[in-house]
Amino acid sequence: DKVVSLMLSLSGRLLRVETTLDTLDPEADHHERLPLLEKKRQLLRQLSEAQDLKDHVDRREQVVSRVLARCFTPEQHRDYCHYVKMKAALLVEQKQLEDKIRL
Repeated sequence: DKVVSLMLSLSGRLLRVETTLDTLDPEADHHERLPLLEKKRQLLRQLSEAQDLKDHVDRREQVVSRVLARCFTPEQHRDYCHYVKMKAALLVEQKQLEDKIRL
């Protein structure tokens, strides 16, 4: 949950910085553009780190799922897998709706 939320937050912030950079006048002062470019680099690095963290969490989730498959009935395991998948999808959808409301 938290890693997905972090990635969504970082992606949104990165999009806003890129949009601001795109709308800057080509003749914009170097002092305006430089902090935005640095912020973009920082957000890209953080997003990459968050992706690495998500990959680790996903691998750990697969291990947990395999253990639970031995303990649950096939139907219970399917329900568990569906729950995990839907939880992440609903977080993404919630963030998208919040962004639309904010606009």
